[in-house]
Amino acid sequence: MKIFHGLKSWNFQAESLAKAENMLDLDSQTFLYKDIARNPLIIFKIIKDFNVFNFYTNYTFLPISTRWHFWFVIFGGLDLYLLKALGKKILLHYQGCDIKNRFNDPAPNVCKYCASPELEQICTPKLVTQRRKKILKLMDLADEICVTTPDLYEYIDLNSYKVNWIPKINYNKIALKSRKYSGFSTQNKMKIVHAPSKRSKKGTEVILEVVEKHKDKFELILIENKTRQEVLEIANEADIAIDQLRIGWYGNYSVEMMSLGLPTIAYISEDAIKHTGDDFSLPIINSSADNIENVLLNLYKNPLILEKASSSSIEFIKTFHSPESIGNRMLEIYKRINTK
Repeated sequence: MKIFHGLKSWNFQAESLAKAENMLDLDSQTFLYKDIARNPLIIFKIIKDFNVFNFYTNYTFLPISTRWHFWFVIFGGLDLYLLKALGKKILLHYQGCDIKNRFNDPAPNVCKYCASPELEQICTPKLVTQRRKKILKLMDLADEICVTTPDLYEYIDLNSYKVNWIPKINYNKIALKSRKYSGFSTQNKMKIVHAPSKRSKKGTEVILEVVEKHKDKFELILIENKTRQEVLEIANEADIAIDQLRIGWYGNYSVEMMSLGLPTIAYISEDAIKHTGDDFSLPIINSSADNIENVLLNLYKNPLILEKASSSSIEFIKTFHSPESIGNRMLEIYKRINTK
């Protein structure tokens, strides 16, 4: 079994999964558009040699960027019909905006907080509706669907499609021991680290207001326009991290903060939790933009909560976000689809 991953890779998801599968002795390779551009004829060899095709965010061998709506609606994913005719297995991976519906999807979403200037071009009612119809056609061609966060289950008809939650893989060095919180080091202030990709979606303005209101208790380190390594080095000096307060699940930033043994706050929605299973225990400290002030004040008064969260976070990352754990999730999917 030869396994393909591509052709777009947000947050290195394609490369990360292929690497984890290689660790299990699976023959998995990643090809991105830049690889195809260097040698377009390699497409024919890939189609001939590979058995399983993992496509991310609707990017297949055709140029079907969701920003090129006209071409996406007409030609997007037509190559999947060829792959199906050849007996290939297809997995479609979704990560967020590639499947959400800003206007008429019944599932709760955070699109209203997105202040991206691209909205006027790519998120009009007409274009979103066209894109959604096309995505449903592509999903009909897939053997199974994968999502990086369980909140995305709300955007898929679970009666029609088999959906798998494949979390982000942590390749960072994991903290050897949990942090101690007998008190806070900097003038008895709790040092908070926050690194928003988009302030509006992360609830950054609320965090700024709370810290300013209680500046005798909190100190905020706001990280923007830094490299990943710089973010990790700066965050390692903090007492606690805040990821996002609106999206409904934790992101890659939370995974990296927890790998440092850093207690982490994020908004976790009840709709997402119901898709995780009864045995799922998440060490994230749950808070929305509406109650972040009370949550932070409680943590300041009870620092032992942070100590427990630090220990739980390290163990959680070791077991739940390890390459071995995620690789085995993918292996089970491959075994299942190859018996169909």
